[in-house]
Amino acid sequence: MNCRNLSIAQRRALLLQEFKSGKIANVSWTTAKSGPTQRNIKLWIEAALASGDKRIVNPPANKREDHLNVVDLSKYQEGHPYPWCTIDLNTVKLVKVNGVSYEF
Repeated sequence: MNCRNLSIAQRRALLLQEFKSGKIANVSWTTAKSGPTQRNIKLWIEAALASGDKRIVNPPANKREDHLNVVDLSKYQEGHPYPWCTIDLNTVKLVKVNGVSYEF
């Protein structure tokens, strides 16, 4: 699905809607440090993710509408204490979730 003309607020709303209920997504975006990046992610849900595990540190409060904190599943599976990453919605290229691809 072509989503190139969506505003940042519309992108955020679409992704939050698609990620609800703990769905896993594959996201491709560009970072300033490492260039093209691709990760399997899940929306950050503190209670469901942490399950009382005190080793996991919550992500910093994100006040920017063009950024989204998500769980990087590879870090989470490795037991990393900071399993989250922040995605810049301005640089998202492709999101695949539940069999649907969204191109930004």
